[in-house]
Amino acid sequence: MRINNATPLITNNINNANNTGKANKNVAFSGGMPKNLKDLFVLERKGNMTRYLFTLNAFVFLLGGRVLKSRDKDEKRETMTRDVPTILIAVFGVPVIKDWAAKIFQKNSGFAILQDGAEKSKFGKWVGNLFNNKETHAKSVASYDQLEDWFVYDSKLKSGFDGFMDRLGNQGGDFKKTCSHLSKEIKAELSKFKSANNAEFLTELKGNAKLKSDIMNAFANPKNKALEQAKWLKTIPTLIGFGITLFSIGIFVPKLNIAITESINKKKKVEAKPVNPVAAPAETEAVKNA
Repeated sequence: MRINNATPLITNNINNANNTGKANKNVAFSGGMPKNLKDLFVLERKGNMTRYLFTLNAFVFLLGGRVLKSRDKDEKRETMTRDVPTILIAVFGVPVIKDWAAKIFQKNSGFAILQDGAEKSKFGKWVGNLFNNKETHAKSVASYDQLEDWFVYDSKLKSGFDGFMDRLGNQGGDFKKTCSHLSKEIKAELSKFKSANNAEFLTELKGNAKLKSDIMNAFANPKNKALEQAKWLKTIPTLIGFGITLFSIGIFVPKLNIAITESINKKKKVEAKPVNPVAAPAETEAVKNA
């Protein structure tokens, strides 16, 4: 008897590498916010599952089974207050917190570490407009390769050094803060600059040919200190994302669930406690002596 192999076909990333010589880098989850409801149910042919489809499956098959098997309403409530936030935090915690923290780091440090991600959904754009955010694409933390492209100057670049700096500025980088990390000597020279923005910085820099040459040579180094600082700033939000996610799942959610359960049980005990009957008024002396 012949048994057909039911094992799904697994794509070999090495054998199916692109013509560029790089293997396909498939990840466990892919895709941004779905643009339509039907997109939640779309499973890519190569097998990648979006975070939203994974979450939907977890709610239906995991939570659905637990709710149906719950013995009473208290157990159902405990499943909802414990398992729902746990699944959401586990799936979305790290990427959401990481990007949120990266925005704060980029704003305060002046280093470009964010890039345009997937296009926002209609709901995402509506929320953005609500908070006066006109960006059409979600911001995500740039990869290490992308940072190397931004922070390492190639003399063969057609647009030259000005184009290199403009690209860095378009990503949200602050020229003065970024260049000040290249060396102590450059930082000392830049401390004399009175520029308040990138445009004024470039104007001042054009008047100092030697300093501009030093900055160009520093950026040309594949291991320049500005790049190393950008890589470090990129890493911190990821660590924060993992830290908050682990804390939330391992400590916050369980303690919150315990607190809610204890509060409900305490309320039930108070409601179930029998009320003491009102004592009959004491007989008056007149009645006793009658």
